[in-house]
Amino acid sequence: MHADESILPGSCKIIAASIPGRLVSHVLSIGLIAKLDDHAYFSEGADQVLAAVYSPLSLWSPIPGADEFFNWHIFHCWNCDNMSEMTF
Repeated sequence: MHADESILPGSCKIIAASIPGRLVSHVLSIGLIAKLDDHAYFSEGADQVLAAVYSPLSLWSPIPGADEFFNWHIFHCWNCDNMSEMTF
């Protein structure tokens, strides 16, 4: 192995490089989900699945400013007004 060769093969590099973008996309997609829920696009069963998918976002609550960021993102960027009715 040459000194400039990486330990990870090419496909692993691509996957590793895409993880931060996927995490950011998942976090920011809560605004779109809230907007769709605001317009009643989801059934009762879908609400339960979405709650499971987005429940890890509640782990951010102890981080200072996280709640304010999510409130700003959902209420101001996406103009959602029924977040209290969401089952997440």
